[in-house]
Amino acid sequence: MDTLQADRVILAWVKFVQRHSLHEPVACVLKLYHMHAGLVMGTALDQALADRLTAMP
Repeated sequence: MDTLQADRVILAWVKFVQRHSLHEPVACVLKLYHMHAGLVMGTALDQALADRLTAMP
């Protein structure tokens, strides 16, 4: 049994383009490494945002 299988990358946002205003969308490249990565994409964004907000002082 592969004990590191749960640590595999499923999706990644890379190559972010700098924006000039907060209301503009953030351009980047989305890389999918699993055939079902789109199913967890929204959950991953929500969790990343929640983590950032709870870490703020």
